[in-house]
Amino acid sequence: MVEGDSVKQQIVSTISTLDGHNYVVTNGLSNGDTIVTDGVATLQNGKK
Repeated sequence: MVEGDSVKQQIVSTISTLDGHNYVVTNGLSNGDTIVTDGVATLQNGKK
């Protein structure tokens, strides 16, 4: 998740969809939150 100009680790709850390939986030995010999906292996809390 992006907070200001830095990233922040956020724990989320998910459930699997019927196809078993997708997930729905049920808790831990708010409308407008930005989710980082690329380069997550090198990210750390507070990293810009």
